[in-house]
Amino acid sequence: MKPFYLLLAFFAATFSNPLPQGQAIFGGSDVSPGQFPFFAHLSFNFNDGSSKVCSGSLITEKHILTAAHCCQGAFKDGKAVLGLTDSAKLDVPGVQDGKIVKCTANPKFGANGANGFVHDVAVVELENPLQLTDSVQVVKIPNRDFFVSFNAPVPKASVVGFDASGNSTSLQFARVNFANIFTCEIQYETHNAAIDKDMICLARPNKGISKGDDGGPNVVTWKRVVYQMGVNSFFAADLPSVSARTSQYCDFIRATVGNVFECADFKP
Repeated sequence: MKPFYLLLAFFAATFSNPLPQGQAIFGGSDVSPGQFPFFAHLSFNFNDGSSKVCSGSLITEKHILTAAHCCQGAFKDGKAVLGLTDSAKLDVPGVQDGKIVKCTANPKFGANGANGFVHDVAVVELENPLQLTDSVQVVKIPNRDFFVSFNAPVPKASVVGFDASGNSTSLQFARVNFANIFTCEIQYETHNAAIDKDMICLARPNKGISKGDDGGPNVVTWKRVVYQMGVNSFFAADLPSVSARTSQYCDFIRATVGNVFECADFKP
C-alpha cells in the first residue's frame, strides 16, 4: 500500500515570532493584503507535551472552521492569528490574535483507511470575538454545491497557506481544478480509503497543498462572492487532495455555533 501524507505538522510549544510553519503550498503566488481575510493560523499545545499547527477559516467573530484531526486530544492552550500575510511579521496593522478555548469535532469524525479521515471538520471557539476589518472577515459556507460532484464547469478553487519550500515566509495561494469525484473514488480504492458525497477532491499535478496544510480552506469565487467549498483533510502521493465538503456540515456548524451562523444560499 502506498503511504498517505497526512496534512499534519508538529512543532515546539511556542507562540513567539515568527509563527511556526505548518501550512504548505507549492506552486503558489504571494497573497495580497485583504485577499483572503478569513484565513486563520492555528497553534495548539497539548497536555502530553506535543504541539500542532493547522490552518482554518473564520466563520463568525468567535469561531473558526478547521479539520477535526487538528484538535484531537486535550490541549492546555491554543492561539489563532488572522489578518497576516507574512508569518514573520506579526506586529503590523491588521493582524489580530485570539485565545482558543474550545475545539468541537464532528461527532462522526473517524479514520478512513490507513491514514485518511471521514467527517474531518471541527469548530474552534475563541475566548473573545475578533474585530471585523478589511484584514479580518468571515467566509461564506454554501448550503449546497452539487455541481462539484457532477463535474460541471466550475471556477478553479484557491487554496491558501505558506510556502512549502521554506524559502519564503509570505502567505501564498494556488489555483487548482476540482477533480472528478468518481475518478477520485476509484483512485483511492488502492489506498483503502472511501471517497463519498461528504468529500471533494482537488487535482494537484504541479501546484496545490502539501504536507502541513491541515484544516485549510479551499474556496471559489462565484458571481463575485467567495464561498468555502472544502476543509483540507488528506492526500496521497500523485493523487488529488481530499477535503471535507463544507455544504454537508451546515447543520453541525449551526448546532455548534448557534444562531449567529447560517450557511449562505448558493445558486449555481
